Amino acid sequence: MTLRVLLGALCATLLAAAPTANADAPPPLDVTGAPLVQRDLALAVRYWAVEEPALTSPCTPEQVVVAPMAAATGNDGVTLPAATVWAETDLSSCVIDISRSMWRAMHGRDRADRRAACAMFAHEYGHTLGLADTASVPMLNMDSSRQDDPLCAQAVNGWRRTSRRDRVWLGLNRLADVPPTWVQLGE
Repeated sequence: MTLRVLLGALCATLLAAAPTANADAPPPLDVTGAPLVQRDLALAVRYWAVEEPALTSPCTPEQVVVAPMAAATGNDGVTLPAATVWAETDLSSCVIDISRSMWRAMHGRDRADRRAACAMFAHEYGHTLGLADTASVPMLNMDSSRQDDPLCAQAVNGWRRTSRRDRVWLGLNRLADVPPTWVQLGE
């Protein structure tokens, strides 16, 4: 009996002292209340209200956490290393995990990175609505270069740097006060 107790205590001690896989990783950081996160989430809600008006998120509100990423499966079953994954959200989950590199990109000077991060929120918000990754819907494509969110384009780049196609989308969906000639001429 004493031997069992000693062995049990030894195992418990070893398990408690064993390092975890991500022992060096910082703990998750809740950034839900950050102004850029709030802006990008609001833009994501507006985007999906236009694209899929029948869908509503079960979350009130979504939580955004900076956390370590896991490897992911991309289009056509290609494995993406965790270091290249910017964000991940389980289908119908209320928690959007973003990587430290995405968090840095959101606050950086590079407009393309800031726009990509904003569009990534729209992509991840789609998962909170229960939508899976698919190559047939550009915003849900795992290839982020195919994702386009006109609301993000306007918020990050301003009207004059927003593409003609995005201006037309914004105008047709009454999400911007667009002079008719700007939509027609792409000014």
